[in-house]
Amino acid sequence: MFSSLKNFFTGGEKVRSAREQIAGLTSKELERGKKGLKSRDQELLRQQQGVTRRHALKLLATALGAVGLGVGGNEVYEVLSRPGRVDFHPVRFSPSQKSDIEGMMENQEVWKQITMRALDRFEDSHPRVAQLKAFTEQNAVYPIAVGPQVTQLLMQDPEESMRFLKNPIGFEIVFMSPQYAQSMPSSILTEPGGKTVRLAETFTCLEWLGIMLSHELSHVDDQLNHGEDSRDRDQYMKGEVRAHLFEKELLKLWGSEQFEQMVDEGFDLAKKADIDGFRAVAERYFPLDGLNPGEESLALASCMMSVLMEGYQLRGADEEELVKVYESTARAMQGGDSRLPF
Repeated sequence: MFSSLKNFFTGGEKVRSAREQIAGLTSKELERGKKGLKSRDQELLRQQQGVTRRHALKLLATALGAVGLGVGGNEVYEVLSRPGRVDFHPVRFSPSQKSDIEGMMENQEVWKQITMRALDRFEDSHPRVAQLKAFTEQNAVYPIAVGPQVTQLLMQDPEESMRFLKNPIGFEIVFMSPQYAQSMPSSILTEPGGKTVRLAETFTCLEWLGIMLSHELSHVDDQLNHGEDSRDRDQYMKGEVRAHLFEKELLKLWGSEQFEQMVDEGFDLAKKADIDGFRAVAERYFPLDGLNPGEESLALASCMMSVLMEGYQLRGADEEELVKVYESTARAMQGGDSRLPF
């Protein structure tokens, strides 16, 4: 089952080749520093990013059905967000710009649909996912990234824009293109305060996306609805433990027997932070091969931390002890191997 899904999600040799070229060109761009890429390489990078983006949209259209939004008139409303500042104003455009505006609004709707579909994977089997999905449907918006920390939300209804701006528990889910995702420390993250969740566009497996997104939405819920202060170290650590215990429950739902086997075979390896040894165990039970590098790192980290949480809980660990487990494991991984985004 996983092998057939892998080929469907990865998009074949053309998409894999495009991703490799993007990785090589972005590395080259970083090496050149202020000089940047030569014009020929810049054009090649744009072309290959287009290949991967078209594949993502094709995948979603296949899974979800085509999305169509007609822009009436020549005016929409923009919410432009950046650190410490939010601007709201109408955007007038010429008839020739209409297709570009429609495309951006369709992208917003597409990413909303893939978010819901990822959560659908676990909604019926876990009440916390169902609660977080309902919370997201009521309060989230899906702006377009126009910079590493700048987003643009386009709406036709000015009242809808104002409702979002005035909503104390409103937040944004932003899918980051490869151009901007390269500046992220992880392929998915929640910014302090819980008002923004950023995801790289490179996720290929809806189950992994559903698990990772559920983790991040639990942080949003904790911070916006329950007063957690992510700047407080104790609150932050306990929030991470809760989120990883949540991930563990979802992995069990995805494959209970597989999870038990992974715990039996991988707990001692995880305790020793033997990443290569643990990966050889984890990939026998959950799909890791064929994922994008950032997605694979998150999936492997999820498996490792879930195995540790389960193993220590079976040995009677309480919340305080699990916080120490999380902290020591994260420190070991960050110091010894940058592949795992703890």
